Amino acid sequence: TCSDDSDCQNGGVCEVEDGNKFCKCKIGLTGDRCEIIDDCVKGKYRNCNGSCRYDSHRQIAVCICSKGKSLDQIENVCKECNCGEGALNCSFVGRQKHCTCATGFAEDNGRCKRLQPCEPNPCVNGHCVVRENDFLCVCDDPFTGRRCEISTCIETKCLGGRCRIIENREECTCPVGHQLANGTCIKTFCEEKKCYDGECVIQNGVETCICPEDYVAEGNECRKVKCSERSCIGGACRIIRGNIEDCVCPIGYVLIGDTCTITTCTPRTCYGGRCEKRDDKLVCICPDGFHLEGVGCIETTCKEQNCFGGKCRVLNGKEICTCLDGHILKNDQCQKARCVDKHCFGGKCDIVDGEEVCSCPVGFQVQGDVCREI
Repeated sequence: TCSDDSDCQNGGVCEVEDGNKFCKCKIGLTGDRCEIIDDCVKGKYRNCNGSCRYDSHRQIAVCICSKGKSLDQIENVCKECNCGEGALNCSFVGRQKHCTCATGFAEDNGRCKRLQPCEPNPCVNGHCVVRENDFLCVCDDPFTGRRCEISTCIETKCLGGRCRIIENREECTCPVGHQLANGTCIKTFCEEKKCYDGECVIQNGVETCICPEDYVAEGNECRKVKCSERSCIGGACRIIRGNIEDCVCPIGYVLIGDTCTITTCTPRTCYGGRCEKRDDKLVCICPDGFHLEGVGCIETTCKEQNCFGGKCRVLNGKEICTCLDGHILKNDQCQKARCVDKHCFGGKCDIVDGEEVCSCPVGFQVQGDVCREI
């Protein structure tokens, strides 16, 4: 019996029939006060190891599991269910565990795992950064787009180079061994290993030869710089800083003009000779058979071939040629005389002191190479 609805459980209502009050129960409930949930006692949830209750709204029995467990809808018992970090809910669908994961996590083999938006890198031409469980691509020049898949440069314009956008302008960067000319990357001679004794480098897109000491760059070659023979008389000429001549004089000498001049007589001055003061100047005096060359005395040798058929002798440190009969000395060389009578045109040709001389008969005199009547 009941006095009002409050005496009835699980949503039952108190009604009167034939003068008797009783609790009218909803489907699945029995007992005087609707306190018996049939499915919890002898129905599908009889083995519920959680809390078996009646859902008055849906008018069905439910098995409520404790925290960390979920209902196995096949066996209708509560089983351990754990999806790990980031899980919002763990349940069984059939015999398969199902995880509901929070933002930034995804289910992977029955567990919620933190998402790695940048693995693998989704940015085709850039690098990836994580932003609020999503990825953001920072694109390389000249690319744009969510995944840096769009190029704002036309690579074909560079013909072998790389196109970049700099200050809203397309610019070509050429590979090593090339330089930019009229917007095109062209091959430079550096790749062809020129410069010979030097090193070829690209400076500001232009090939340049870096030459070693004593060499100077001329075009794509390093040319050895030679000291002028007259720039350092008596000393040693060397090249410094590319093409500048420097004269190094021996001990006891200083450079005056282009000649190493004695300033102090020392045992190392005047190699092979003696150092003397004459007319307020220091000079080197060489022994007989030697002459001064540079800052030292060297032996004077007479080479017969220098006289071309004559006899060579040394006089006062100089070579002197004495020519044989029928030869004359011209330009310090003995040459065959061309003295023939017809050369004087009416006179007689003789060799006098090595010179051709015309002798004219009485009543004639020499005019040029001709004997003319007086």
